[in-house]
Amino acid sequence: MKDIFSSFDQLSSFNPDSIPMNKFMAIDMLKKMEYSKHFQEMLEERKIYPAWVEQTLEMPDHTEIREDGTCHFIKQIQEYENRWLRIVVNVCVNPNRVITAFFDRRLRRMKP
Repeated sequence: MKDIFSSFDQLSSFNPDSIPMNKFMAIDMLKKMEYSKHFQEMLEERKIYPAWVEQTLEMPDHTEIREDGTCHFIKQIQEYENRWLRIVVNVCVNPNRVITAFFDRRLRRMKP
């Protein structure tokens, strides 16, 4: 699974308080990733294409930084009936760890 993200470079460390919250922050912060077993299983189980994951991490429509040390990357996937893909990343560990991915039903009415 890691091979699909080979475009990411090394990242020495990340402090979530030191970056602005905007949809372009993903490019700088997600250069080296670790993918949890759960994340990999969820991609298969939920039929989430790796290309959608890459798009969401590189150019999210929305990002949410949470107090629990996670960053949520959210993108509307037009090829999947405009559903919203949410990818949760633990940014308090080095390298950053992708925890899970799912289509968020709560966001169906949200606009990009």
